[in-house]
Amino acid sequence: MKGKSLTKMIKGEKGQALVVVMVMMLFGSLIIAPALAHVSSELKIGQYVYEERMRLLYAADSGVEYTLWQMQNDKLPDLFAGYDPYEYEQIYPPYTLPEPVNEKTVSVTFQNMWMPKDITAPEAGDARDIIEEGDLIIAGALAGMSETEYQIKIAFYWENESQRDSLRV
Repeated sequence: MKGKSLTKMIKGEKGQALVVVMVMMLFGSLIIAPALAHVSSELKIGQYVYEERMRLLYAADSGVEYTLWQMQNDKLPDLFAGYDPYEYEQIYPPYTLPEPVNEKTVSVTFQNMWMPKDITAPEAGDARDIIEEGDLIIAGALAGMSETEYQIKIAFYWENESQRDSLRV
């Protein structure tokens, strides 16, 4: 008897799977549509933030490149009144690039840097004497093809043995 009632029960449940599937599809459609809309808006915001950061980075890089060009072509005295290439304490007033870059106004602050580590930068007159007499020569370039590595060569010509260990890098 138990077998007959089980068979009757199974036969009476026809179509219940369809109801379960339909309910799951309803819940799925209610949840998936807003989730996809949220993901889409997050992607748009992320793209905007990334592009804005990229534009800012390129604008800043153009300020660096412009200043490097000014340095290489001896135009810094035109930008800064009283510019002295041997003055390492002076922070020159900011200047603005002639044209906006990526619709951004680029402002550049410039200061000469004394490269030898752990040696206090000399006064402008002393630095001029050291550099122009050829006692200290610093040359730099990008290392290989990498823009993330910079190679600096330092040559120090001492007059006597007591000066030999006076330069620490």
